[in-house]
Amino acid sequence: MYIPTLMKQGTPEQQAEFLAPAIRFEQIGTYAQTELGHGTYLRGLETTATFVPPGEHPADEVREGGFVLHSPTPTASKWWPGGLGKTATHAVVMARLITRDGVDRGPHAFIAQLREASTHRPLPGVEIGDIGPKLGYNAVDNGFLRFSEVFVPRRAMLAANARVDADGAYHPPPKKNAKAAYGTMVMVRADIIADASGVLSKAATIATRYAAQRRQGKAAIPGAPETLILDYGHVQRTLLVQIARAYAMHFTGKAMMDLYIASEKGKKQGNFDGLAELHMLTSGLKATCSWYTAEGVEECRRTCGGQGYSHLSGLPELLNSYVQNCTWEGDNKVLCLQCARYIVKQLWAARLACARGKRPALPPAVAHLADDARLGSGAAPLGATDAARDPE
Repeated sequence: MYIPTLMKQGTPEQQAEFLAPAIRFEQIGTYAQTELGHGTYLRGLETTATFVPPGEHPADEVREGGFVLHSPTPTASKWWPGGLGKTATHAVVMARLITRDGVDRGPHAFIAQLREASTHRPLPGVEIGDIGPKLGYNAVDNGFLRFSEVFVPRRAMLAANARVDADGAYHPPPKKNAKAAYGTMVMVRADIIADASGVLSKAATIATRYAAQRRQGKAAIPGAPETLILDYGHVQRTLLVQIARAYAMHFTGKAMMDLYIASEKGKKQGNFDGLAELHMLTSGLKATCSWYTAEGVEECRRTCGGQGYSHLSGLPELLNSYVQNCTWEGDNKVLCLQCARYIVKQLWAARLACARGKRPALPPAVAHLADDARLGSGAAPLGATDAARDPE
């Protein structure tokens, strides 16, 4: 997530300074957003980045101004960033921007060096380490990170969407792109959707091949071999569902990535109209696909009986390394609620339009709501006044 964030949120000057050495592996980056006390609720992040005018901090050698990164409480500790425990030298740090006027501008992205280049030891004011063993995915050294009044120069704030001038003036992103700082999460969710079919396909392939070889139970004909477990109806019902879902998620993932790429092209041209729809789709599909995949891998494991419990089958490691997708980049139940909120908002907008005798103009993903029988009849919305349900 470090490199994609630099690519999407960094200016050309910042990309030259930070992205180029990352691509050459001269710097190893991570993405530090989740905190010990705050995960899905990003607006609750506690880490702060307080603006300091030029020349007012001893570390501001070039007198360009900057920010002081600070973790005010134990729950402000960054927790879970991949590669942070032992490897990363730099991080994209999501922190609450406090501008010169003392106003909290919400989470913004900052680049911070964490470890000294020659010794790999943590820099002064940086507390860092590994969070220890996990259920799975243990090849990745997830870590923790705390800042104690660490200065970073003003150019460390990724400024493709929002920036702070040397005099402390704050320039927010365009209103339609107000949540640009969360763009990396949308990208990762789209990637989770695209990858889900590959994981479930592996599990379904392992289980189907095993079921096509393993025999169990009384032979239908005396003297014949025992029955292949793939010939049992309940095994077929289990595996065919997983195979079908793997195919469905394959094409869903391709469509999702095409939509994300199209949205990124639109953003470069100043068109942010599809961001809310993209957020809804990636939220709902990330939850659905990761749930289907985690449950499907477990179903395949059970179908293999005792052998499915063995690491030799590949299924336990596949399951344990995948189930984290149901939690990271947004808890699935919360993402479902975000998806539902968007749909209900569009539904009310459509009903309001029908009540006023207008044809609803809805985004493509929810255009079917306009064909609802009640909407098509122009029936008035239920209950409260128009103003109470106006989505704006």
